[in-house]
Amino acid sequence: MRNPRHTSQKYPPPCPACGSDDTVPIVYGLPTPETVRKADAGQCVLGGCCRSGDDPRRYCRDCGHSY
Repeated sequence: MRNPRHTSQKYPPPCPACGSDDTVPIVYGLPTPETVRKADAGQCVLGGCCRSGDDPRRYCRDCGHSY
């Protein structure tokens, strides 16, 4: 049986707009102080409190594209 962690696809996937690997997760919901510190340090992006179900999960720090 194949290990699901060893796939040929890269995770996180590169930005579909520019191909950059410099992406961070988008965090939704009321941020904790730790999440705010991570966002201030550029380790994540705050996505807001409301979710629609089809929200982007990654943010490209090179071109600003959310995917």
